[in-house]
Amino acid sequence: MLRANSNPDVGCGLALACVNGKCTGCQNDEECMEGESCVLQHCILNSKIECFSKSDCPRNSLCILSGVSPGLRGNSKTTAYCQSNASGFEQVRTSQIEELQANVERSPFARPPAKDALLTQLKAELRGQE
Repeated sequence: MLRANSNPDVGCGLALACVNGKCTGCQNDEECMEGESCVLQHCILNSKIECFSKSDCPRNSLCILSGVSPGLRGNSKTTAYCQSNASGFEQVRTSQIEELQANVERSPFARPPAKDALLTQLKAELRGQE
C-alpha cells in the first residue's frame, strides 16, 4: 500500500489513519480521529456505522463500506452497513421458485382429486351420455 506522509492535525484522505507520520489503514479506534472508529481498516464517522465486521450482520450478509466520499478525510458520507451476499442470480432464482410453487398450488393438476370427487365427476359424465 502506498503510504503518503500524514498531518496528525488534519489526518489522511481516503478515510485512512495517520500512523507514525504515514497514511495507512487503521487497526484500532485509537488510530482514527475524534468521532471516528476503525471499520475494515478505514476510519468511519461513528454516526455512520451500522457494523464493524461480518459478525455484526445477519446471516448471509457482509459488513461493507459505501465508498470514499468527497472532502479532506474522504469519509464524510461513507457508511459501514450490512449487505446481503446473495447474488442477483440467487435472488431471482429464489423468487422464481416461489412463483413456481404458487402456480403449482393453484394448478388443477397439482394434486389428484379425492376419490369421491372422481366418482361424482364420472357419474355426471355418464349421465350426460345417456
